[in-house]
Amino acid sequence: MGVAFNKPNIVLVRGSYHTEGERAVPVYNYKPFPEHWNRPAGCLITRVKAVPSVKEEENDFYWWTDCEFLPNNDSSMVTSCSAFCIQPSQGLTSSRAIQPGKICLFDLSGDKNIKCGYYRQASVASFPKLQPFPDGENIVYLGSTCDNIKLMSLQRSTFLSRAQDVYFRAYKYVSVSPSGCYFAIMARTSKQYQYELLIYHSNIITRADSIIDCYKINSEFKGSRLNLEHTTCKWSPDSLCVAAGISHGQLIIVSRRSQTCLCDVFSDVIPNTCLSRATTFDFDPKSCHQVVAVGATNRFLYIVDVEEGTVLCQTEEVCGDHAIDVVRFSCDGEFVGVALKNFTIQLFSPDTCCLIFRFSMKDSLLSLQTSMGPHASILNLTFTSTGQQAVTSTADGYVSFWQLPRKLELQFICKFKILSCVSLDRVSRLPLPPRLKDYLLSLPTRM
Repeated sequence: MGVAFNKPNIVLVRGSYHTEGERAVPVYNYKPFPEHWNRPAGCLITRVKAVPSVKEEENDFYWWTDCEFLPNNDSSMVTSCSAFCIQPSQGLTSSRAIQPGKICLFDLSGDKNIKCGYYRQASVASFPKLQPFPDGENIVYLGSTCDNIKLMSLQRSTFLSRAQDVYFRAYKYVSVSPSGCYFAIMARTSKQYQYELLIYHSNIITRADSIIDCYKINSEFKGSRLNLEHTTCKWSPDSLCVAAGISHGQLIIVSRRSQTCLCDVFSDVIPNTCLSRATTFDFDPKSCHQVVAVGATNRFLYIVDVEEGTVLCQTEEVCGDHAIDVVRFSCDGEFVGVALKNFTIQLFSPDTCCLIFRFSMKDSLLSLQTSMGPHASILNLTFTSTGQQAVTSTADGYVSFWQLPRKLELQFICKFKILSCVSLDRVSRLPLPPRLKDYLLSLPTRM
């Protein structure tokens, strides 16, 4: 791949400063997805409203919904949503009747009922996006004023403000690095609607470590006067690179150290097409930062080597008749999930781009309606640590849990039995060969 292969070290996140190449992990044991929820592959497990306390109005709202599992915990999930009205210009106007961005914590570990905790004081930005902090005890999100980010404790409901902006930039998206050391923030400036990628140290409040002008890398990477675009940024598994995408179709990979562009994907690697949505790319967990999966407007899935600037593989035919809404790797990198606008979920091999499994959400939820205009039907797609369950958040304000094919390999079963007894920060002390420790920790393996 052109550089030395350095796997991240596992460190205790609580009360420690991390150095280059380290990765933060929770200090609790793995919590499995409850066995009593298991269903046949492709079937709906259960469905919940993202924020149960929000009453549905008579109007037909577009619900911007988000969901994420907590790290090393397949029985707990954080959710949020906001209601919007679709304007003739296809823009989204926040509903004044419903408070946006409330946060809920769902606990599926009970024998019969799903418990839901509601954080009354927490309020996310209009387009809510939640990311669990690597310790599993906090979540990171944009504040409601869009000029700061919040770090909230799930247990104590305490809040810390981080990365407050003093230059009148509007924060649009935030992502925390796997090391727990850095925040990456997509910020829209007042200068010709351009975007900057800000890198903050997690302990710094007002001064950014790096300010990367996305417009200087790609002149198409900028917003519009109507502010209709959406942006996303994601950290690489080794915390050395950040991928930044915009719904206009551009995707750039930048180095945190040098603040330079490592790869402009659609200019350098995949010409004549562009990013399907701001959410249709993801880093391969098996690589440090070299491999990225990309869903394009031509409805193909590409696996790209961003260092060599080459396409490693692509699907033999288009993924479907509808646009790609989300692209997301499983936690172990064994497959990459593709969610289509018509509610079809497909799983592909990242090595060959061969189809592994597919199902239609409409087979179980006949009432699902494809969103009108350019807006996505599926806002997020995520997977449990085992990769045996998928969760989708949709524009109707609901979060749906789906059963994927069960894995019966002995090594796989032993892995999660061990992690149920030993926390991730203690795996390195086990009397096991290094390769087995790497397997337990799901560390990158691509050279």
